[in-house]
Amino acid sequence: SKERNYQFKASKTEIVPAEMENNGMNGPKKAFTQWGLPLGLLNAAIYGLVYALNTKLLVSLWLGLGLIALNGGVFIWALVQTRKAQGGYAEFRDLWGVWLGAALGLVLVTTAFNALLYKVIDPTLSEQVQVMAQEKALEMMESMGTPQENVDEALARMEQQKGEDPFSPLRLLMSFFGSLLLHVLLGAIFAAIFKKNKPLFAPSDEA
Repeated sequence: SKERNYQFKASKTEIVPAEMENNGMNGPKKAFTQWGLPLGLLNAAIYGLVYALNTKLLVSLWLGLGLIALNGGVFIWALVQTRKAQGGYAEFRDLWGVWLGAALGLVLVTTAFNALLYKVIDPTLSEQVQVMAQEKALEMMESMGTPQENVDEALARMEQQKGEDPFSPLRLLMSFFGSLLLHVLLGAIFAAIFKKNKPLFAPSDEA
């Protein structure tokens, strides 16, 4: 009976790598549609709602932190669900692929939305946001008791940046690839944290 039990366990372990390999192939594509695109649309909806309510909130620190927390939570949840779907086990490459697939969907949607908002819907918004961001930065520096000479240096840099469009096609493209690069690093870190490899052989029962 021990021999039959061992043979059953061995045959079961032979099936698992093929399943995990299939999950590794489909993981990024599924994450792109299941997590990335919906999350990107949610980000765009939140940002659009804030724009409609009060444009000053677009440079709010709390809005930025809130979106970071939302996105981070969804990405981690995607990793947890991926490992759960594989019986509690997931290799590094599977989880990394899921993170990158979701990240690509998120960054694509948010970049497209920014291009639409700042170039089509409201072309003057870019300059408004730039001015509001500079005012917000100065308020924070003053509230923290920053020396006046440092404030003057910051003002000089802001003057040099006037006229530059932070949402120009080139800037949006740089932001797109910069965000993807950041997610490559973050995905590797969290994939390493959440990975749990399947044992090569299931332990046989002692009879």
